[in-house]
Parts: sequence; structure tokens; C-alpha cells
Amino acid sequence: MKENERDKSVDEEEKGKQEPVVQPVADNGKSGDGMIGHLLHQHSQAITSVAITPDGRFVISASEEPVLKIWDTVSGEEPRTLEGHTWGISRVVVTPNGKSAISASWDSTLKIWDIESGEEQHTLRGHKHFVQSVAVSPDSQFAISSSLDKTVKVWDLTTGKEYRSFGGDTPSAQATAITANGRFAIFDTYKKLRVWDITLGKEQYSLQGHSHLIEDVIVTPDGLLAISASFDQTLKVWDLAAEQAIHTLQGHTDWVKGVALLLNGHYAVSASLDKTLIVWDIANKQAVATFKAENPLKTCAATPNGTSIVTGDELGQVYLLQLELPDTGQSGS
Repeated sequence: MKENERDKSVDEEEKGKQEPVVQPVADNGKSGDGMIGHLLHQHSQAITSVAITPDGRFVISASEEPVLKIWDTVSGEEPRTLEGHTWGISRVVVTPNGKSAISASWDSTLKIWDIESGEEQHTLRGHKHFVQSVAVSPDSQFAISSSLDKTVKVWDLTTGKEYRSFGGDTPSAQATAITANGRFAIFDTYKKLRVWDITLGKEQYSLQGHSHLIEDVIVTPDGLLAISASFDQTLKVWDLAAEQAIHTLQGHTDWVKGVALLLNGHYAVSASLDKTLIVWDIANKQAVATFKAENPLKTCAATPNGTSIVTGDELGQVYLLQLELPDTGQSGS
């Protein structure tokens, strides 16, 4: 066998053993380590948060400017701009039923938007300072927000009314998540996570282990695990029943700014200021795919049951990517 034929044979054999890879959804990016995903749209200021509907159709992005943008990935139409906030937007999330987006702003309000029409449904007023984070219950019935006014508020998403508020010794969190049963909320307080009983409005226990600030947290669909992203350049996987960390995911070389779940919670994806997205196999505690961007990444989101990933960078650019699976060569929404 000639040397070049032998090399080709070895390459093909190795190719069949490859782990999942992250690819742009359209062939308009760069290849190799400097590859950039499909550019959806661009804000005039740094991206602060992104979200994607469960079916992968709509991408919503927020930035330091007071507008949201919605991109229809099916029609490919120019993004709609949602106006209403008077200051930058700290976080945007999509309800699990895929119908509404909720934005949290430095103008001390939250807004509920109809994703299909782009219309504002409710403005949630009650906080007295920047709203830092927001999370939605699995049944899409209520949301929890945290503010620099040191209150946590629970909102009825149907009426847009506040029906519970916790004051005093409550966290002003960057990261907020709600457990699968809707009973507990998880907030960060600097280097630790605090697990609160939503009904009682009391802390049940805390999770400690990070050596720097926590920026994001998510809970797996089965409610057993939480995953946190930190400025200490790591992610930690927490066993909520055992109330302790069981894995530390290492691979980033700068602050980790965001984390999201995909493929029914079997994989997580993280975004970092080191300009990379890393896809993690949670059970095996391994990085299985890496995407290298040109600019520091500020956030990420993913379709929880699929393989679509969205990320945004400090220059205001938003990208849509896919995780390709080696066993079938297919990717999902």
C-alpha cells in the first residue's frame, strides 16, 4: 500500500471514532480552530443573554442595549426588534412551552413577550434596583427573579402579577434555576449556591466548592443534578440529594459565563471568555466537542431535547450552531 493510501485509510478509521463535533448551521463560517458559526444578527453592544425555543425555531438575544431581537431560523427573515425596556437587559429566558420570552432588565422591570407575534404581554414591576436574573418553572406557570434590591419575587406568568416576595437575607443572584418539581429555586451568592424552598421562602441548604464567583446554574430534567459555571474557570456538577459536588469539569482557561443543557440533559455546553464553547458528556465527565470563536463568549443556550446551540460574544454577535453526533452523523433541532 502506498504511503498516501495508508494515511488515507488511517484517517478514515480515525474519523469513525471521532466524538461529537460542533458545526455552523450554514456554510458561511470559517473552518478549523478559528471557525465561526452562522451569524444570525448583531447588536450594537455586548450580548448579555441568549435563548432558544425548544423546537429550535426562534432565537432571542439580549444585550447591554435596551432591546431584544428575535430571529426565525425557519423563515430566515430579518430579526424583529422588541422595544420597551429603558436600560440594558441582563437576562432572557424562554418558557418551557415555547410560547413566551421573559426579559430581566437593569431598568428594574421584567417583561413577558409573545414570541410568535413579538408583542409585549406584561411588564412585571416591583423590584427597586437592577433585575439580575430570572428563571421559569417547568410548567411555564410562574417565574422567579432576583434583584440588587435584595429581594426575590415570584410572578404569575398568566396574569403578570407578583404573588410572593422574599426580603431580607436573600441573594441578589446572577444565576437562578428552578428544580424539575417546581419546589426549589437555586441562587448563587458569590462562591456558593443556595437552595430555597419556594413555598416557605427559606433556604434549605447551600452548596460550596467554587473558588470564585458563580455566573450561571442549570438543573437537569430529572431534577437530580445542578451544574454551575464559575469565574474560577470550571463547572461543577452537584448531586442535589446528597447536597455536594460530584464532578468538576475543567477545560476552560478564562471565566465561564454560561451553561446550558442539550440532548435531554445528557450533555451540557459552556461558554467562556476564552473564546470557546465546550460540550460535555455529563455522565463521563468529559469534554467531547469544542467550538473556537474569534471573540470572548458571554453566554449560551441550547434546545433541551435537541442539538442546537446559540452563543453570543462581547462584540454583540449571535451565532447558531449544531452538535453533530458521530454514531449517526445526524443532528437535531
